[in-house]
Amino acid sequence: MPELQVETTREGNYATVAFVGSLEAATLPQSKAILDWLQKTHEGGASINLYECEYIDQKAVERLMEVRKVFHDQARPFVLYVRPMSFVAHRTNELPQAQEVPPSIARAGEGRLAEKRSARLAQWRAEKPIQSLGQQKVPTPAAPKKRAEKKTPVEQPPADPELIPLDYIRLATLAGKDERVINRILETYSSLLEQGGFSTATDGRGDTQLSLDAKRVAFELRLDPRLVRTVIESINSQISDALSAD
Repeated sequence: MPELQVETTREGNYATVAFVGSLEAATLPQSKAILDWLQKTHEGGASINLYECEYIDQKAVERLMEVRKVFHDQARPFVLYVRPMSFVAHRTNELPQAQEVPPSIARAGEGRLAEKRSARLAQWRAEKPIQSLGQQKVPTPAAPKKRAEKKTPVEQPPADPELIPLDYIRLATLAGKDERVINRILETYSSLLEQGGFSTATDGRGDTQLSLDAKRVAFELRLDPRLVRTVIESINSQISDALSAD
């Protein structure tokens, strides 16, 4: 069940509304009161903070566009704060996004998102352990009766439905590395998340934080940071897709 928290702060006649979690059809009613209030107020500006919003659907985007139109027609300031390179940033690209997110918002957002990632990884390992293709048991093919007979390709059994699968073949192809290298990157990344072993980006930007994380993992494994970053981005994308599907 998607969850949403709405947090509002005001300074004079300027309001900042933060949506934390999932902003979609199921949770949109929780935002109705504050968005209606923003539209009915005829003075002051507003910022919509989506830095910690991890998912947004088209219906929610359309609702924000309605609010933005009212502000535009009344010549009132209106801007979005989004996490750089995130799904939400891509989905809301038609709305006016701030070029620079205030450091206080970015730092707080990165900190809380890191805590969520760590908690989710721990929960997934406890309830639905991540399964690599190497962990699946492959039946041994029967020996051919005659030399002239062709060997039938060995098919892997379907993945256990209780597990969250990672497509290690796709990851390995993307990175140009063996699946064992991908597994080492995942294990090291997960371990450092749990231990709080990553430095926090001074500028508070998600892109900078990802680069720092990749360099830290790359240092541990003696790998190219660009390779590690590519793998981490793809792993996070696959896990987010699995979470959304659930």
